[in-house]
Amino acid sequence: MKKLALFAATLPAAALLAVALSLGARAQTTAEMVGMESARFEKADRRLNAAFKKLLALEDGTGKAKLRKAQRAWIVYRDAESDYASDEMRGGSGAALLYAAAQARTTEARAAELERTLKAKAER
Repeated sequence: MKKLALFAATLPAAALLAVALSLGARAQTTAEMVGMESARFEKADRRLNAAFKKLLALEDGTGKAKLRKAQRAWIVYRDAESDYASDEMRGGSGAALLYAAAQARTTEARAAELERTLKAKAER
């Protein structure tokens, strides 16, 4: 039981450490790390929006409606996932960092997914 409690207590620290290590020595404070993760999110969001617009242009009316519906649902998922990820540090200064990192991670993944779909549609 002590090992389980020790493991559970290290989860927030492990999550923060993973984010901090991914940023390297470039960021020294939590605020700087949040800023870097926010910039990473913004870059991924621009990539996502570009792929989304290109995909939208390829769809007919029904396809456009379905793509918009899927994207709205994905945004709800992204925000809920980010909120859940940040809960490891609920009330702490690291929560904002975990939230920003989760937003960046999920947005990068969605951008890649839309880009793969776009490529597949272009190859048809």
